[in-house]
Amino acid sequence: MRSLILFLGFGLATTASASPPIIGGALDTGDPAVVMLAGFPADRSTLFTCTAVIISPTAALTAAHCVDHPGFTYGVFFGADASAFSTLAKLEPELAPVSAVHAHPNYSRTPPFNADIAVIEFADPLPSSITPLQIARSQPVPAMVGLDVRIIGYGQTVFGQNNSAKYAATTKIAALDPDDTILIGTAQVRTCVGDSGGPALLDGVVIGIDSYSDTSGCGDPAHFRRTDAYLAFIDQHAGTAPPPPDDELPIDEGGGCNTGGESSVIFGLALLLLLTRRH
Repeated sequence: MRSLILFLGFGLATTASASPPIIGGALDTGDPAVVMLAGFPADRSTLFTCTAVIISPTAALTAAHCVDHPGFTYGVFFGADASAFSTLAKLEPELAPVSAVHAHPNYSRTPPFNADIAVIEFADPLPSSITPLQIARSQPVPAMVGLDVRIIGYGQTVFGQNNSAKYAATTKIAALDPDDTILIGTAQVRTCVGDSGGPALLDGVVIGIDSYSDTSGCGDPAHFRRTDAYLAFIDQHAGTAPPPPDDELPIDEGGGCNTGGESSVIFGLALLLLLTRRH
């Protein structure tokens, strides 16, 4: 679990199991569907930040431990760099409100953090400049190990040093875990504290959400929760749905060549009637 814990003035504190920021990446001014998720209590004494990825016009995907704070208020920062807003008082007006958070019902706070995945719902419509990303719906296969994937997040780029800007990098799928996660990262390029909830993208499709690493200190690849393992939960709360099958053809309701519409039915009936009358 690698959410970033910020106190007044954005001073950094971390937990032993917190997730790391992207190490070996570069500042990312694109990828508008990847956003910062901020959460804070009523007294506004503490600020937790994670990363989230927008997957529908109404919702984003993140890690369940990022919203495991009862009574907190959550908001989303759409910009690429929040460093200009050095206190919660300055950042809060920049946050788009979150109307609901849904942690998976099987989520566990203890290692290996079973079902560490969550959906957040937006209170207001998304900016028109943001196009939601698709999620993977097929189980990964061994041939995927070694493929390039992009990782994106608002985490630290050096362990222990605060960061509030979005970074991205290309790294590798290291292994397919035996459970519901994919191991992603290399010794040179990996996620870190604050990248929790951020996506791993394979050909632009979200295949997993940053969940946890086996050690503290951002020294190892991270385990990403696979989206294909939680489709029913994601679709229920995000309003996503699988694409139509390849063999499902659109219906032509007029205009152009009509090969299966009303005119064909009428022609078939007329032909049948003609043949019947000739016998």
